[in-house]
Amino acid sequence: MSNTRRLSRIRAACVLLPGILCCFQAAQLALAQSNSELFLVSGYPSDETDIKVPTRIYRVLPETKTLGEVLELVPGSEQTAFIRTYQDLRRLIVATPLLPKRLLVVDMDRPCRPRAINLEYSEAFFPQFAYLLDTPDEGLCLDLTTVSLQTRLRAHLDFSLLTGKTVELDAKALASARIPGAAGVGVDNRYAMLVDIDSLGFVKIPWWDEAGDRLIDLGWPALPHAARALMRNDARWPILAKGPLQSMTGGMWWIGTSSLDLISARPESNDKEFTFRVLDKSTGTWRDIKFPGQRRGALTQLKPFGHWLAGVPVGERIENFPRELVDRLRTEGRAADNRYAKLLTFNPRSELFLYDVETEKSYTIETGNVETEVLLIENNQVYYRVKDRLYRSTIREGRVEPPEFLARDPALTGVYWAFVGPACQAAGAQGEK
Repeated sequence: MSNTRRLSRIRAACVLLPGILCCFQAAQLALAQSNSELFLVSGYPSDETDIKVPTRIYRVLPETKTLGEVLELVPGSEQTAFIRTYQDLRRLIVATPLLPKRLLVVDMDRPCRPRAINLEYSEAFFPQFAYLLDTPDEGLCLDLTTVSLQTRLRAHLDFSLLTGKTVELDAKALASARIPGAAGVGVDNRYAMLVDIDSLGFVKIPWWDEAGDRLIDLGWPALPHAARALMRNDARWPILAKGPLQSMTGGMWWIGTSSLDLISARPESNDKEFTFRVLDKSTGTWRDIKFPGQRRGALTQLKPFGHWLAGVPVGERIENFPRELVDRLRTEGRAADNRYAKLLTFNPRSELFLYDVETEKSYTIETGNVETEVLLIENNQVYYRVKDRLYRSTIREGRVEPPEFLARDPALTGVYWAFVGPACQAAGAQGEK
């Protein structure tokens, strides 16, 4: 059915249902959805200078159930510092090279017209972490936590994504950070922010500037008494800092969206699962979720999609690691060899774990292959990769329905991100200024 005929039928229904005031808006939404498609992003960000992998956007070709390249964001001759998708803010951000001097910002509602932003800062500073901030005054900004190559002191540099110019933000702006979670199993683990819990249960973050080092209250509700005691005793990430930051008890990692914030906790006594603390922003309340896993690295496999959390449980040691995957990763070059070493460290299971914060229900998808991960959850539809195959499952009435096969392509082995946007024609790889 053509889009015109589809829209006409919905309008006709509106005439028959005059009580539905927003019917025309619903018609426009239905038309927009009919024109949307799934985009897949491949790449391998790394802080190792000899790893250079192109960053590309693909779409699924329904006729052949393979991938078609939409555009190349970063060529294979350049290094990629990070690749981040922010589903709630509808942005994909790619930074290059290792000392990021250039951002490619993709609006998911205009996916084929990336915008290039050149960053200007002194070579005397080395960027350590990068966070996207959704500030009330300056809009979307990129915060770079930098280290002076001379004094070794940390500082913050902030850039507006609208103008590309530096802006002055205070410590409280970090409370608006969007932390996207893990890019993939063993890929780009610089995605979280280190936080701490004080004796009253309030979550705080480290901040560095000319006034010195200090901890800043995020303004969240305090954790329940029982939860804060467990978390403060779990000092598994030592803090290397001077001054007031030495009082940090050992850190917890924070990831979060506009819907939720999650911070790490500690393994249960049976060592079979972890407890994580989730702040539901719609209610302002904390709750615990149980995440399966047998080692402390379990959090590194979590990523948020709105009110959903998805991850890959990990084990303590390698058991029956597929020989095929070992051989392929060792022969695909430096990036694959680097990821192989990380996979050996994480030892992912051949299953996916999903948790809905709104309903407090969890789900498991058995995939039969350790090279698997969730790429996107959109409208209760789960898009996930199993090796070089792409599937979609719908969660309906409290269960995961059987998967629908979408595509098979060698390029899928390098895909770790996805988003849904309107169909479009690529404008070019270098981006608009």
